[in-house]
Amino acid sequence: MATKEVVGFAGLGNMGLAMARNLQDFLEKEKSSGAYDPSLRVWNRTQSKAQLLLDQGASLAPSISDLAKGCTIVFAMLYDDAALEQAVDAFLAAGPPKGTIFTNCATVYPGCTETLAQKARAAGVIYLTAPIFGRPDAIMQHKGLCISAGPEEGRRRVKPLLDAIGQGILDVGDEARSGSAMKLVGNFCISSIIEVIAEAMTLAEKNGIQRQSVVQFIETLFPGHIFKGYVNGVANDKFEPTKEDPGFALVGGMKDVGHMQRLGADSGAPLPIADIMMQHLEQVKDMGGGSLDWSALALAVRKQAGLSVAPLN
Repeated sequence: MATKEVVGFAGLGNMGLAMARNLQDFLEKEKSSGAYDPSLRVWNRTQSKAQLLLDQGASLAPSISDLAKGCTIVFAMLYDDAALEQAVDAFLAAGPPKGTIFTNCATVYPGCTETLAQKARAAGVIYLTAPIFGRPDAIMQHKGLCISAGPEEGRRRVKPLLDAIGQGILDVGDEARSGSAMKLVGNFCISSIIEVIAEAMTLAEKNGIQRQSVVQFIETLFPGHIFKGYVNGVANDKFEPTKEDPGFALVGGMKDVGHMQRLGADSGAPLPIADIMMQHLEQVKDMGGGSLDWSALALAVRKQAGLSVAPLN
Protein backbone atom coordinates (compact mmCIF):
# COMPACT_ATOMS: atom_id res chain seq x y z
CA MET A 1 0.00 0.00 0.00
CA ALA A 2 1.35 3.45 -0.90
CA THR A 3 2.46 5.70 1.94
CA LYS A 4 -0.01 8.41 2.86
CA GLU A 5 1.37 11.86 2.08
CA VAL A 6 1.49 14.28 5.00
CA VAL A 7 1.66 17.86 3.75
CA GLY A 8 3.18 20.84 5.54
CA PHE A 9 3.35 24.55 4.78
CA ALA A 10 5.83 27.12 6.09
CA GLY A 11 5.24 30.87 5.74
CA LEU A 12 1.74 32.35 6.00
CA GLY A 13 2.11 35.79 4.50
CA ASN A 14 -0.49 37.03 2.02
CA MET A 15 0.57 34.63 -0.74
CA GLY A 16 1.33 31.70 1.55
CA LEU A 17 -1.99 31.94 3.36
CA ALA A 18 -3.93 31.88 0.09
CA MET A 19 -1.98 28.85 -1.15
CA ALA A 20 -2.31 27.03 2.17
CA ARG A 21 -6.07 27.57 2.26
CA ASN A 22 -6.41 25.96 -1.16
CA LEU A 23 -4.28 23.05 0.00
CA GLN A 24 -6.33 22.52 3.16
CA ASP A 25 -9.54 22.52 1.11
CA PHE A 26 -8.01 19.90 -1.21
CA LEU A 27 -6.82 17.67 1.64
CA GLU A 28 -10.25 17.78 3.25
CA LYS A 29 -11.92 16.77 -0.03
CA GLU A 30 -9.41 13.95 -0.56
CA LYS A 31 -9.60 12.42 2.92
CA SER A 32 -11.74 9.49 1.75
CA SER A 33 -9.09 8.52 -0.83
CA GLY A 34 -6.54 7.62 1.83
CA ALA A 35 -3.76 9.20 -0.26
CA TYR A 36 -3.29 12.21 2.01
CA ASP A 37 -3.55 13.05 5.67
CA PRO A 38 -6.52 15.47 5.81
CA SER A 39 -4.80 17.98 8.10
CA LEU A 40 -2.29 20.44 6.65
CA ARG A 41 0.60 21.04 9.08
CA VAL A 42 1.40 24.76 9.15
CA TRP A 43 4.24 26.81 10.61
CA ASN A 44 4.70 30.56 10.74
CA ARG A 45 6.89 32.80 12.90
CA THR A 46 3.75 34.64 14.02
CA GLN A 47 1.51 31.77 15.07
CA SER A 48 -1.67 33.86 15.22
CA LYS A 49 -1.63 34.10 11.41
CA ALA A 50 -2.38 30.37 11.30
CA GLN A 51 -5.71 30.65 13.11
CA LEU A 52 -7.85 30.80 9.97
CA LEU A 53 -6.25 27.57 8.75
CA LEU A 54 -6.62 25.90 12.14
CA ASP A 55 -10.32 26.70 12.02
CA GLN A 56 -10.46 24.92 8.65
CA GLY A 57 -8.85 21.76 10.03
CA ALA A 58 -5.11 22.39 9.75
CA SER A 59 -2.76 21.70 12.66
CA LEU A 60 0.00 23.92 14.02
CA ALA A 61 3.66 22.85 13.91
CA PRO A 62 5.71 24.56 16.66
CA SER A 63 8.79 24.80 14.44
CA ILE A 64 10.02 24.03 10.95
CA SER A 65 11.92 21.12 12.50
CA ASP A 66 8.56 19.58 13.38
CA LEU A 67 7.54 19.80 9.73
CA ALA A 68 10.74 17.98 8.79
CA LYS A 69 9.99 15.15 11.21
CA GLY A 70 6.27 14.80 10.55
CA CYS A 71 5.67 15.55 6.86
CA THR A 72 6.46 13.84 3.57
CA ILE A 73 5.93 17.01 1.48
CA VAL A 74 6.60 20.54 2.70
CA PHE A 75 5.89 23.80 0.87
CA ALA A 76 7.61 27.03 1.86
CA MET A 77 6.59 30.60 0.99
CA LEU A 78 9.10 32.74 2.85
CA TYR A 79 10.05 36.38 2.28
CA ASP A 80 13.52 36.29 0.75
CA ASP A 81 16.69 34.31 0.12
CA ALA A 82 18.03 34.73 3.66
CA ALA A 83 14.79 33.54 5.29
CA LEU A 84 14.64 30.53 2.97
CA GLU A 85 18.28 29.59 3.61
CA GLN A 86 17.72 29.71 7.36
CA ALA A 87 14.57 27.60 7.09
CA VAL A 88 16.18 24.96 4.85
CA ASP A 89 19.19 24.66 7.16
CA ALA A 90 16.88 24.11 10.15
CA PHE A 91 14.75 21.67 8.14
CA LEU A 92 17.73 19.55 7.09
CA ALA A 93 19.29 19.69 10.56
CA ALA A 94 16.15 18.02 11.94
CA GLY A 95 16.95 14.88 9.90
CA PRO A 96 13.90 14.45 7.63
CA PRO A 97 13.45 10.91 6.23
CA LYS A 98 15.03 10.23 2.86
CA GLY A 99 12.63 10.99 0.04
CA THR A 100 10.99 13.90 1.88
CA ILE A 101 10.14 16.73 -0.52
CA PHE A 102 10.91 20.37 0.23
CA THR A 103 9.23 22.73 -2.24
CA ASN A 104 10.15 26.39 -2.33
CA CYS A 105 7.40 28.63 -3.70
CA ALA A 106 9.03 32.02 -3.10
CA THR A 107 10.94 34.22 -5.55
CA VAL A 108 14.66 33.77 -4.88
CA TYR A 109 17.85 34.06 -6.90
CA PRO A 110 18.66 30.91 -8.96
CA GLY A 111 22.10 30.66 -7.37
CA CYS A 112 20.46 30.39 -3.96
CA THR A 113 18.30 27.54 -5.30
CA GLU A 114 21.36 25.70 -6.63
CA THR A 115 23.07 25.85 -3.24
CA LEU A 116 20.01 24.68 -1.31
CA ALA A 117 19.24 21.90 -3.81
CA GLN A 118 22.77 20.56 -3.35
CA LYS A 119 22.42 20.59 0.44
CA ALA A 120 19.07 18.81 0.22
CA ARG A 121 20.38 16.19 -2.20
CA ALA A 122 23.25 15.40 0.17
CA ALA A 123 20.69 14.79 2.93
CA GLY A 124 18.47 12.58 0.77
CA VAL A 125 15.78 15.25 0.46
CA ILE A 126 14.12 16.11 -2.88
CA TYR A 127 14.28 19.85 -3.47
CA LEU A 128 11.76 21.42 -5.83
CA THR A 129 10.81 24.92 -6.88
CA ALA A 130 7.16 25.81 -7.44
CA PRO A 131 6.76 29.61 -7.52
CA ILE A 132 3.33 30.88 -8.44
CA PHE A 133 2.16 33.76 -10.61
CA GLY A 134 -0.85 35.66 -9.33
CA ARG A 135 -1.97 38.08 -6.65
CA PRO A 136 -3.37 36.64 -3.39
CA ASP A 137 -6.98 37.30 -4.40
CA ALA A 138 -6.44 35.52 -7.72
CA ILE A 139 -4.79 32.56 -5.99
CA MET A 140 -7.78 32.21 -3.68
CA GLN A 141 -9.89 31.83 -6.83
CA HIS A 142 -7.48 29.20 -8.20
CA LYS A 143 -6.30 31.54 -10.97
CA GLY A 144 -2.59 31.32 -10.19
CA LEU A 145 -0.12 29.63 -12.53
CA CYS A 146 2.34 27.33 -10.75
CA ILE A 147 5.85 26.57 -11.98
CA SER A 148 7.27 23.10 -11.33
CA ALA A 149 10.97 22.27 -11.46
CA GLY A 150 13.23 19.65 -9.92
CA PRO A 151 13.65 15.86 -9.87
CA GLU A 152 10.90 14.06 -11.80
CA GLU A 153 9.80 11.89 -8.86
CA GLY A 154 9.19 14.98 -6.76
CA ARG A 155 7.33 16.80 -9.52
CA ARG A 156 5.06 13.78 -9.95
CA ARG A 157 4.21 13.62 -6.24
CA VAL A 158 3.44 17.33 -5.86
CA LYS A 159 1.48 17.68 -9.12
CA PRO A 160 -1.98 17.03 -7.58
CA LEU A 161 -1.21 19.57 -4.87
CA LEU A 162 -0.10 22.23 -7.35
CA ASP A 163 -3.22 21.53 -9.40
CA ALA A 164 -5.23 22.22 -6.24
CA ILE A 165 -3.45 25.53 -5.64
CA GLY A 166 -3.71 27.10 -9.10
CA GLN A 167 -5.25 26.86 -12.53
CA GLY A 168 -2.34 25.13 -14.24
CA ILE A 169 1.30 24.05 -14.04
CA LEU A 170 4.23 25.24 -16.12
CA ASP A 171 6.79 22.42 -15.97
CA VAL A 172 10.33 23.63 -16.70
CA GLY A 173 12.30 20.45 -16.12
CA ASP A 174 14.60 18.53 -13.81
CA GLU A 175 16.73 21.39 -12.44
CA ALA A 176 15.23 23.23 -9.47
CA ARG A 177 17.22 26.31 -10.52
CA SER A 178 15.09 26.59 -13.67
CA GLY A 179 11.99 27.25 -11.59
CA SER A 180 13.60 30.22 -9.85
CA ALA A 181 14.88 31.60 -13.15
CA MET A 182 11.45 31.20 -14.80
CA LYS A 183 9.81 33.08 -11.92
CA LEU A 184 12.14 36.03 -12.49
CA VAL A 185 11.46 35.91 -16.24
CA GLY A 186 7.72 35.95 -15.56
CA ASN A 187 7.96 38.68 -12.94
CA PHE A 188 9.97 40.74 -15.41
CA CYS A 189 7.08 40.49 -17.86
CA ILE A 190 4.52 41.40 -15.18
CA SER A 191 6.48 44.34 -13.81
CA SER A 192 7.13 45.59 -17.34
CA ILE A 193 3.37 45.56 -17.88
CA ILE A 194 2.99 47.82 -14.85
CA GLU A 195 5.63 50.20 -16.21
CA VAL A 196 3.92 50.29 -19.62
CA ILE A 197 0.51 50.92 -18.04
CA ALA A 198 1.93 53.73 -15.88
CA GLU A 199 3.66 55.42 -18.81
CA ALA A 200 0.67 55.00 -21.16
CA MET A 201 -1.79 56.38 -18.62
CA THR A 202 0.48 59.33 -17.86
CA LEU A 203 0.85 60.10 -21.59
CA ALA A 204 -2.92 59.97 -21.97
CA GLU A 205 -3.49 62.25 -18.99
CA LYS A 206 -0.97 64.79 -20.31
CA ASN A 207 -3.00 64.90 -23.52
CA GLY A 208 -6.39 65.40 -21.89
CA ILE A 209 -7.52 61.76 -22.14
CA GLN A 210 -9.25 60.29 -19.10
CA ARG A 211 -7.64 57.30 -17.41
CA GLN A 212 -10.81 55.26 -17.84
CA SER A 213 -10.39 55.47 -21.62
CA VAL A 214 -7.04 53.70 -21.25
CA VAL A 215 -8.69 51.16 -18.95
CA GLN A 216 -11.33 50.41 -21.58
CA PHE A 217 -8.70 50.11 -24.32
CA ILE A 218 -6.56 47.65 -22.34
CA GLU A 219 -9.45 45.56 -21.07
CA THR A 220 -10.76 45.21 -24.64
CA LEU A 221 -7.49 44.29 -26.34
CA PHE A 222 -5.51 42.70 -23.48
CA PRO A 223 -7.88 40.53 -21.44
CA GLY A 224 -6.65 38.67 -18.39
CA HIS A 225 -6.69 39.19 -14.63
CA ILE A 226 -3.12 40.55 -14.40
CA PHE A 227 -3.64 43.35 -16.94
CA LYS A 228 -7.10 44.10 -15.55
CA GLY A 229 -5.95 44.20 -11.94
CA TYR A 230 -3.06 46.54 -12.49
CA VAL A 231 -4.70 48.85 -15.00
CA ASN A 232 -7.62 49.47 -12.64
CA GLY A 233 -5.28 49.96 -9.71
CA VAL A 234 -3.20 52.56 -11.54
CA ALA A 235 -6.26 54.32 -12.96
CA ASN A 236 -7.95 54.63 -9.58
CA ASP A 237 -4.87 55.19 -7.40
CA LYS A 238 -5.52 51.92 -5.53
CA PHE A 239 -2.04 51.44 -4.16
CA GLU A 240 -2.81 50.98 -0.47
CA PRO A 241 -2.99 47.32 0.64
CA THR A 242 -6.38 46.14 1.88
CA LYS A 243 -7.60 42.98 3.58
CA GLU A 244 -9.36 41.94 0.38
CA ASP A 245 -6.38 42.77 -1.85
CA PRO A 246 -3.07 43.04 0.05
CA GLY A 247 -1.20 43.28 -3.26
CA PHE A 248 2.58 43.02 -3.46
CA ALA A 249 4.58 45.50 -1.40
CA LEU A 250 6.82 47.89 -3.32
CA VAL A 251 9.86 46.89 -1.24
CA GLY A 252 9.24 43.28 -2.24
CA GLY A 253 9.07 44.41 -5.84
CA MET A 254 12.47 46.06 -5.43
CA LYS A 255 13.86 42.72 -4.20
CA ASP A 256 12.50 40.92 -7.26
CA VAL A 257 13.61 43.55 -9.77
CA GLY A 258 17.05 43.50 -8.16
CA HIS A 259 17.18 39.74 -8.75
CA MET A 260 16.15 40.33 -12.37
CA GLN A 261 18.95 42.86 -12.86
CA ARG A 262 21.47 40.48 -11.30
CA LEU A 263 20.31 37.52 -13.40
CA GLY A 264 20.47 39.67 -16.54
CA ALA A 265 24.01 40.77 -15.74
CA ASP A 266 25.13 37.22 -14.90
CA SER A 267 23.53 35.91 -18.11
CA GLY A 268 24.83 38.65 -20.41
CA ALA A 269 21.25 39.71 -21.14
CA PRO A 270 20.77 43.47 -20.56
CA LEU A 271 17.38 44.46 -19.12
CA PRO A 272 17.06 48.23 -19.59
CA ILE A 273 13.37 48.14 -18.69
CA ALA A 274 14.27 46.61 -15.32
CA ASP A 275 16.71 49.46 -14.74
CA ILE A 276 13.95 52.00 -15.40
CA MET A 277 11.53 50.14 -13.12
CA MET A 278 14.07 50.07 -10.29
CA GLN A 279 14.60 53.82 -10.60
CA HIS A 280 10.84 54.41 -10.31
CA LEU A 281 10.43 51.98 -7.41
CA GLU A 282 13.29 53.64 -5.54
CA GLN A 283 11.79 57.08 -6.14
CA VAL A 284 8.41 56.03 -4.72
CA LYS A 285 10.11 54.38 -1.74
CA ASP A 286 11.98 57.63 -1.08
CA MET A 287 8.61 59.40 -1.20
CA GLY A 288 7.44 57.16 1.65
CA GLY A 289 5.63 54.55 -0.41
CA GLY A 290 7.57 51.42 0.50
CA SER A 291 4.47 49.66 1.88
CA LEU A 292 2.30 50.46 -1.14
CA ASP A 293 1.66 47.98 -3.93
CA TRP A 294 4.51 47.93 -6.45
CA SER A 295 2.18 49.37 -9.08
CA ALA A 296 2.67 52.64 -7.19
CA LEU A 297 5.73 53.12 -9.40
CA ALA A 298 3.16 55.00 -11.50
CA LEU A 299 3.51 57.87 -9.02
CA ALA A 300 7.15 58.35 -10.03
CA VAL A 301 6.19 58.31 -13.71
CA ARG A 302 3.53 60.95 -13.09
CA LYS A 303 5.86 63.12 -11.03
CA GLN A 304 8.52 63.05 -13.76
CA ALA A 305 5.86 64.19 -16.24
CA GLY A 306 4.98 67.18 -14.08
CA LEU A 307 1.61 65.88 -12.91
CA SER A 308 0.44 66.51 -9.35
CA VAL A 309 1.25 63.71 -6.89
CA ALA A 310 -0.05 63.89 -3.32
CA PRO A 311 2.53 63.50 -0.49
CA LEU A 312 2.78 59.94 0.82
CA ASN A 313 3.91 60.82 4.35
